[in-house]
Amino acid sequence: MAIAFTKTRRFDEAIRHYRRALELDSSLAGAHYGLAFLLMQRGDPDGAAQHLKNLPSRTRPADPTRRNGSSTRRRRSTIWVLLPGCRARA
Repeated sequence: MAIAFTKTRRFDEAIRHYRRALELDSSLAGAHYGLAFLLMQRGDPDGAAQHLKNLPSRTRPADPTRRNGSSTRRRRSTIWVLLPGCRARA
């Protein structure tokens, strides 16, 4: 649902659904990433950074400047680079 709300620009509803999903299962990497993306769009880099830090370590990029790998890894790396004072952790 959160993705559908994001695509239809209903960001408050999308955020609410991502947060609910994380209440049910805090290990959902996609929910952390989606919520971080929306929080970044809303001008909340600290909130976005918190969710990126909560990504399971196997999904975090080791080097935010790496260009190989999936497009998801590149997007996630881009968010890390955009957040002031944040660096991806291996």
